[in-house]
Amino acid sequence: MAHVQRGDLGPAPLPQRESPIQHGCPDEQQPGADTRSGGAPASAAQTEAAAAGSCHLRTENGQPLPDSSCTPGVVNPDVTQATLDQTACKPGWTKTIRPPASYTDQLKRQQITDYGYSDTNPRDYEEDHLIPLELGGNPTDPKNLWPEYDNGKTPNDKDAVESALNRAVCDHRITLATAQQAIATDWTTAETALGLNQPTTTQAAPPPAPASTQPEPPAPAPAQQEPPSNTDPLAGKYRAGEFCSKTNLGVTTTATNGASITCRRDGKYNRWEY
Repeated sequence: MAHVQRGDLGPAPLPQRESPIQHGCPDEQQPGADTRSGGAPASAAQTEAAAAGSCHLRTENGQPLPDSSCTPGVVNPDVTQATLDQTACKPGWTKTIRPPASYTDQLKRQQITDYGYSDTNPRDYEEDHLIPLELGGNPTDPKNLWPEYDNGKTPNDKDAVESALNRAVCDHRITLATAQQAIATDWTTAETALGLNQPTTTQAAPPPAPASTQPEPPAPAPAQQEPPSNTDPLAGKYRAGEFCSKTNLGVTTTATNGASITCRRDGKYNRWEY
């Protein structure tokens, strides 16, 4: 997510509070959205539009946050801790549920009005899923979508946080529900709140062994060393489906699971793909 560069995007920041994540229900859909991943999204014109300027942008750590009343975050009932391997942790799965641009573009224009932004150019905003699809966010519910100002920066700062939390969830370092709550409450502090960006502690070296009075055996002949091989600085750092930088387009490396992945253009994003 890019820094908000205008000072007239709303009143002073609201006090931080815990985000009331809403849960989609298979039998009771949210207004204007099909909460099931296989359903067709409803038209943005069918959603209940808020009055112009009724939503207020917040800022934390110099970054924009959505109004927690207008955009509390809604989860996808198909994604649970038990279904991670078939959904959020499966490479390419988010492509199968991502809503079409015809839906998100129309909703973006409406929400730019709802948030009272002085810059009304849709090109300056990404219609962002507050709880991202790779963390089990609802793909079409307007209460999980908001116009995030990024001035065309792709990927933006929030995208990096989403990828870090997805890795932690899929590696079973944190639970899905914990990650959803943290990013819906404040994406700028989610990694810190979950302890994902703490420095790695190193184990202290053992004390030296006491001096021996016995003569030491002769040292073995040094083993012949093979010439060092070129190392890949990207190897083992990324999973298929994660964002990759523009400088890595066309680069092939090794994923965390040992498979070969390549940075390719995926619509408006760059992603690591098999």
